[in-house]
Parts: sequence; C-alpha cells; structure tokens
Amino acid sequence: MKQIILVMALWLGTLNTSAQLMYKISGNELSKPSYVVGIHNLAPAAMVQLINGVSDALNGSDQIYGELNMDAASADASQIVKDAATLTEGKTIQQLLNAEELKRFNSFLMKTQGQDLRNRMLAEKIEKRSPAALTKDMKIWLYLANHRGTFDPTSQIDAYFVQLAKKNNMPMFGLETIEEYANAVYQTIPETRQKEQMMCVVDHQDFYQKQMDNILNGYMLQNMNTIEQALNEKLGGTCDATDEEATVCQQRIAQWAQKMPEIMKGAPTLFIIGIEKLPGEKGLLQLLKNAGYTVEGMK
Repeated sequence: MKQIILVMALWLGTLNTSAQLMYKISGNELSKPSYVVGIHNLAPAAMVQLINGVSDALNGSDQIYGELNMDAASADASQIVKDAATLTEGKTIQQLLNAEELKRFNSFLMKTQGQDLRNRMLAEKIEKRSPAALTKDMKIWLYLANHRGTFDPTSQIDAYFVQLAKKNNMPMFGLETIEEYANAVYQTIPETRQKEQMMCVVDHQDFYQKQMDNILNGYMLQNMNTIEQALNEKLGGTCDATDEEATVCQQRIAQWAQKMPEIMKGAPTLFIIGIEKLPGEKGLLQLLKNAGYTVEGMK
C-alpha cells in the first residue's frame, strides 16, 4: 500500500492543469449536459480524486451508464461470460497448443504465476479458458509480475464508481447486454487466431509490458495523446490486429455512440468507458463530435 501511495504522489506532482479524463457533452438540443469519463482497469480508486470535473459530473448527472451495467453481477450474467470464455467441445489449452507452444506458455506461467500447468490447481483453474480469455488475464499477470506492490485489487477505479452510485442512489445501466459483451470480447475471433494472439503475449512480453506501462502512465497523467500513441504502437506482422478485427472493435464503439443521444435526451448521464475506447478518429469522443455534440475536457 505504501508503494501505491508513493506512485500516486509522483503522478500528482507531474500532473498538468490541462490534463483530462472527464469530458462534458453538450449542445445538439440537449437541455442539460452529460459526461464521459475514461477508466483503466489497473488504476487505483484514489485516482478519482485527481480527475478534473468528477464532482461536477456526479452532481450534474441523474444516472450512470457503463459499457455493461456495472452493478449487474447476477449468477446468470456470470455464467454467460464463463460459457463464452470457455474452449469449445470440452477442449483444454494443452490440447490446443503444440509441444513447443506449451513449453513457452508454461515458461510464461512460471514467470507470472510461480507455477505452470503441471500444477493441478492452476491447470483446473485456467486450462478450459479460451485463448481470448487467457490473453486478457495474461496481460494483467504480466503487469502485476513487473509491478509488485503497486496494485490493490480491492480498491480499483471502476468499483469506486459503482460504490459511489449506490451511495448517491443513482440508477446504473449498460450500453450493451451481457450477451453482446460476451460475444464481442470472446467469440468474434476464431480459436486459431485467438491462440496466435495469446502466443504473441508469450513471445513478446517486453513489448506488451512497455505498451501497458505507457497506457497506464498516460492515464495517471491524464494525457490522452500519450494514451493514443501507446494504443497505436505496433509490433509489425501477425501480432497486430487485422483490419477486420479493428473494424469489429470500431463497430462496437459506433453502436454505443448511436445509443447515447436517446439516453442523454432522457436524463443527464455519466458514461463510464474504458479509456482505450475514447481517443482517435474512430473513438467515442470523435464520434460524438461527428454527431453534432460539443465535447469539452473538464478543467
């Protein structure tokens, strides 16, 4: 915990007055503004205190929308995600990987988990997860293995907003259903391509670690330019997203942008969105501008 506080102090000391993660959405016949805030799944809850305009956004909003309903932790929803993140036809990750790939994957597990698939408890926990699900986990494991003591899983920024909404009796909704989320995240890419992307993390750990560091550093400094640059970093070759894969992600964001006008007309809303969905010509902020809204960083 002391290390977390020290890191926060260092970021606070370098924060500039124009930094922003919170945006006000106005104009285009809205009677009251709505707001969009970017979140990062590795950012501590204490980061909220540094985000410009949080109090104004909360006081000015009647409801919260996440990508999903962040308070909808039902058993049915969990099962839908679990099923989508499970390998098909009872396969295991050991069966999906060849001998050399399995050796490299086990080496990654030893580095980040301190044990590999020869450990029965770990194998039972992860062997039936799809490569797409494992890739999400592996990036977090890689980050944590290189930043021990700077992450507190019990105090994260997304959970903080849920708790704050409950405290203020603000209703919470989602821009997509649990089924839409599970399909988009885990099932749009074939398992063979998922495996290829998973092995990219295994084989290019330095690149992904540096990219995650750059994104999180940009986030803590509230510097969208740094975040966008890090998101655009490429390895070159098959590890980079194909045009088709990029289009799937862009279509998901575009669908949210199409839903937001009706939501904002109904009530002033605070939208809580993963920071990687906001910047760029096809990011959510630009799509809202294209739709005729004024998008201003909160000061």
